[in-house]
Amino acid sequence: QTALAISIPLFAASIVLNGRKSLFFILTAIAGIAISTLVLNYLSDGWFVYYVFKLSGQHALEAHMLIDFWTVKMLPAMAVSLAFALFFFCTEVLKPEKKIFFFYLLVSAAMVGGSWLSELHTGSYANSMFTAFAVLSVLLGLGLHRSLELIESGSEAKWKTLSICVYVICAMQFIALFYNPLDQIPGREDVLAGKDFIRTLSEMDGEVLVPHHGYLPVLAGKKSHAQWSAAYDVLRGSGEVSQQFKKEIETAIRERRFSAIVLDDLNWFTREVNESYVREGRVFETRNRFWPVTGAGTRPTFIYVPRDDAD
Repeated sequence: QTALAISIPLFAASIVLNGRKSLFFILTAIAGIAISTLVLNYLSDGWFVYYVFKLSGQHALEAHMLIDFWTVKMLPAMAVSLAFALFFFCTEVLKPEKKIFFFYLLVSAAMVGGSWLSELHTGSYANSMFTAFAVLSVLLGLGLHRSLELIESGSEAKWKTLSICVYVICAMQFIALFYNPLDQIPGREDVLAGKDFIRTLSEMDGEVLVPHHGYLPVLAGKKSHAQWSAAYDVLRGSGEVSQQFKKEIETAIRERRFSAIVLDDLNWFTREVNESYVREGRVFETRNRFWPVTGAGTRPTFIYVPRDDAD
């Protein structure tokens, strides 16, 4: 979805820079988009077009992100890159030849605009910022190069001092983005807890539904089901498909099609689950095991089994 929104400004940027030669790029891109859309829509029984093109228009907008996108998402992480980007554009617009200026302006508008558009929709996450951060990384390099060019054109006495200042400012950008990659590695206890849970799933008879972690039953030799984030995108839509999908889930729960349902919290189809299933226990005995080291802080927590007719 983001790439599609970005493509039109990129087509314009290519025309500005390459003229007629841009037709090779534009026609190839359009053909790739059209063919891949048809193939993926066929392979997904129509879900691709629904999910990519129709569903996004049914989701509410986050009006506060008109401002928070810049003040909360962009500035704290990429303030130095933004400053160098603005410096690059201010110096480039003064040149007689404007092709490079308009090329990067259109590319930047496409990449930043793609992230902004994604953040304006409910349900966006940190990966929505990828395209904005990518183009700002390029503009940081361009702005750095331009600033050093201007510094070198001055007196030699000032050149070294100003160059050091510029590099220090750039280093501040990297420091602001510093993180320890070792923090992304789960601990030994988390790994053991995960293996124990997979073993528990494999010992259960029949189908097991783990809506928030659809890959875990697969590791246990079970069938997978729709991952909840993707399913929730459909359910919070406003069309007929979302209503039909909701009824299918409710019917599956009421008919007790699953030998067990493992939930992260108690707010997942609460009424239907409580009517047809009973909580058997918790997945983990301790509170500090198997939490993800990045992303949403959630884990499998409660095990539900079908109620007896006598219950």
